[in-house]
Amino acid sequence: MPNIQNFYRIIALISTISLGVTSCNPLVQHNIRNRYSGTKIDDDLGLSKSQVDGYFSRYNQDKFVNNEHQNIDDIEPIIAEPLKPSLKKDKLVTLSISNDVDVKDVLIELARLAEIDIEIDPGVKGGIILKVTDKPLTEVIDRVSELASLRYSINGNVLRVEVDTPYSESYPVDFINLVRSNKSSYKVNVGLDGSGGGSGGGSSSIGSGSLTEITSEQKDDLWGTITLDIKQMIESTTYPASNITPYVTINQRAGIITVVTNARVHQRIRNYLSKVKSNISAQALIEAKIVEVSLSDEYRTGINWNMIDRTGAKIGANVSFNPIGEFTANAGDFTLGVLNGLGISQTKRFNSNSSDTLISAVQLMETFGATRTLSSPRLHAMNNQQAVLSFAQNFVYFKLNIDQTSSTTSSSSSAVTDTKVTSDLKTVPIGLILSIQPTINVETNEITMAVRPTISRIVNRVKDPAIVYALESTGITNQDLTSEVPVVEVKELDSIVKMKSGNIMVIGGMMEERSNNNESGIPLAKEIPFFGNLFKSNGKIKNTIQTIVFLKATILPGGSNYTPADKDFYNTFTNDPNALQLK
Repeated sequence: MPNIQNFYRIIALISTISLGVTSCNPLVQHNIRNRYSGTKIDDDLGLSKSQVDGYFSRYNQDKFVNNEHQNIDDIEPIIAEPLKPSLKKDKLVTLSISNDVDVKDVLIELARLAEIDIEIDPGVKGGIILKVTDKPLTEVIDRVSELASLRYSINGNVLRVEVDTPYSESYPVDFINLVRSNKSSYKVNVGLDGSGGGSGGGSSSIGSGSLTEITSEQKDDLWGTITLDIKQMIESTTYPASNITPYVTINQRAGIITVVTNARVHQRIRNYLSKVKSNISAQALIEAKIVEVSLSDEYRTGINWNMIDRTGAKIGANVSFNPIGEFTANAGDFTLGVLNGLGISQTKRFNSNSSDTLISAVQLMETFGATRTLSSPRLHAMNNQQAVLSFAQNFVYFKLNIDQTSSTTSSSSSAVTDTKVTSDLKTVPIGLILSIQPTINVETNEITMAVRPTISRIVNRVKDPAIVYALESTGITNQDLTSEVPVVEVKELDSIVKMKSGNIMVIGGMMEERSNNNESGIPLAKEIPFFGNLFKSNGKIKNTIQTIVFLKATILPGGSNYTPADKDFYNTFTNDPNALQLK
């Protein structure tokens, strides 16, 4: 037994020694590590553990190797940079200066009080009269410079003063290189002229009628206006003696204004251009809805605007109406007004900034009959720039021109007539044309708009009598050859209104009566000749249609080009991989 136990002890000792030797062998360790680290740990990426570890540890290993034997310098004492001396702006100064004191001495004394260095142009001379009591130092320096026609600058601890002679400075502007003009005319001419002759050979004339005409003309030459304004600023300033002549040059294509003038005028020009940019860039979102109302029987004469109290009372629910004027024509009525705080729900009131106000306005018209929206355009308009909305169809007709020339040939003594017929294409818009020009006041949140709606429709067609005469003169007797000219009924309004941003202007427009034939009867039997009338009945259904134009103008804050409703709609209903990033 002892021998067997000793044998097992020797075997265990040899196994332990062999395992220890194997574990110390680098080649064996490498093979074991490779079998473990070569296993993929991410099927999607296809990376093994060693690859992942190598990727994330590469930077740290390199950094460790590079810094392993790097010598560390001794820590040096930190020396803070001394603070630059600043101008004592809040220091109060009391001075009393007469004209006998040279302005140079005044500036030197101010620099001493401010405890800064000073550089004075040799051209600075003369005296001023000034008395100040407990005023800030910077204010005193500014007043002295203005009285003595000087300009100054502070760079660190140095106050530099020099004569305010003209110098050049360029101003970048982003105005369009465009001269825009428009002209409109509103004319109503009602007249009757007649003449007659008596037996004695005398004559008399009778004239009656009236003429009303409104003409509007605008020429938008922004660059020319800016040039004129800057020239007036330059020419209205007195400059010290200098060989530099102030002037202004404008490169409209590059959008650069270069001005040579003194510092005071440069500051006024900067303020002027800043205000011009702010006002020019103001935009208004103009939304329109053209609605047809098929009036119910009780409102056959038109929408009863008197149901809405002129003091701002409500109709139905939370709806208020403040009319501001009315225009009446023979063929229909135009009602001009402003709807504020529209709403049709007992529990909800729409404010002027709500996107539901136009919808509420259309729903308000359902009180008077069935409504149908013809068009809902939306556009942006810049400040004082005209915008035109057209919802019209061009009706085409032709104007014939017949030219006849007679000539005689040498072979024949009779005259030969040569007839040349040409036609000119003419068009007339039938529908609605709306011209709008907003003036935006951002400070008061108000919009003044020049509004001109034109509603036209064809009521009849007449034959051109010149065609019949021309055909008879040429010997043509074709009665089917005619040229019909449309008779157009036009309703126009030209007005200027003022409204708060977000309010709605209502233009109640064209009244029209439409007739539809209605036939009913027994099928087949009503088609029998002569006797079919016994089995059918004919009738006409008359509908009164009134066209209403709702116009809403909203000032866009901060020059924004879209409303939150536009952004929400785009993000909700647009599935575009390259979607716009609306901020």
